[in-house]
Amino acid sequence: MDVPHAHTPGRLPRSVLAAATVVGTALMAAACGTAPAPGRPTAAASQRPVTVKLSSRSSDSRAGAQAYGRRLLASLRLPPGARVQRWPSKPPAGLNPTTPAILTDTIDLRVLYRIGASMDQVDAFLLAHRPPALTWEAHGSYSHFATVTSEFVSFAPRALPAGIYSAELDATFKPDPGGTLLRADAQVAWYPARSSADYIHSSRYASVTVSHRTNRGTHARTVTSGPELAKLAGLVNALYGAPDVMSSCPAAIAGVINVYQLAFTPARGAPRILVTPSTACGDYVYITVGRRAEPSLAGGSSLIRIVQRLVRPS
Repeated sequence: MDVPHAHTPGRLPRSVLAAATVVGTALMAAACGTAPAPGRPTAAASQRPVTVKLSSRSSDSRAGAQAYGRRLLASLRLPPGARVQRWPSKPPAGLNPTTPAILTDTIDLRVLYRIGASMDQVDAFLLAHRPPALTWEAHGSYSHFATVTSEFVSFAPRALPAGIYSAELDATFKPDPGGTLLRADAQVAWYPARSSADYIHSSRYASVTVSHRTNRGTHARTVTSGPELAKLAGLVNALYGAPDVMSSCPAAIAGVINVYQLAFTPARGAPRILVTPSTACGDYVYITVGRRAEPSLAGGSSLIRIVQRLVRPS
């Protein structure tokens, strides 16, 4: 069995899926999770905190992810003389990249190279030639019975384009007769498209009640001002759809209540909308339109901070 040895300060080895460490709330009542496929190295789920972006309404960004992935691959700096190889019918053994934590809405662009330098020389070159606009994310090796069989170097963008949830550039390489075989992977995940049913037309609502309910009681504030109501609706409308991310959620602490909510009350001809941000199992926003639950959104922590400011006792 190949054993990974990661050398990333403050990070878990690539073979470990990090659980999302969260505080249980009344919204989550039991543990949940998804097991990774056996036989493949895996990465820490969500190695970097999700940065919620408030921008224009999101749409499916596969084309954008493909274009960004190609740019990432083109940015990889390799030793002189590296030659692209035809991709084999079967993936090259011993060169499996990190498995992304996201389960859907992701692409993996890959290229195989033949390099005349040794594996250790390739490793040193990659560490000394970081691609522009990327940061070093992980570095390590795999071994079999105390013999190093392959090594890896991973990079991550300093900033992500609009609509992109996560991205990384991986280089995994092993000795090959007369040199080194290197597999480069650009793995890019995007925020999924949102449902049009959860769009809040502020002109159709008379008020929004912002509340925080705990075991000690409820703090609430009702907003009726048109401009303020429109601003709150705009913040919800600008959130991205929540990605399908592999994570592990602890059971809720029995009896603990910690619920944030925005309740939009209609003026005429519109359904009541409940917006419930939560960080109990990921960074999500749950929306109910009338009596129908809509797909979750990303950005629970951003809305929670807004609710906290609005209901903070004066």
